[in-house]
Amino acid sequence: MNTNELILKLQYADDLQVVIPVYRVGSVGGTSYVNVKSVTTGFDWDAGRIFLNTEERLREIDRDEIKTLQDKYEELGWKQYAISNLKRENKRLKERIKELESKYESKD
Repeated sequence: MNTNELILKLQYADDLQVVIPVYRVGSVGGTSYVNVKSVTTGFDWDAGRIFLNTEERLREIDRDEIKTLQDKYEELGWKQYAISNLKRENKRLKERIKELESKYESKD
């Protein structure tokens, strides 16, 4: 897109919020986005470009980072599952201990 195309689009946009859509894992509902806080023109190596500066810093991640994040997310899921099972087992064992304690106390 160039500035002429952008200006054409903006002519029909009356007082709309300027945002940049972002992909967020697991989000539900409307499109996730970050707000644009300013617009600047590039200079030196960036001459000939317009930059939309966002309120939150954005960065591109490569395939290796995506794979690492997916693996960590999956690992976290399994750890949460294991913790849930351990808590359930802990509760069951505590109840069993109470049962046995009351059984042995009544024999005394």
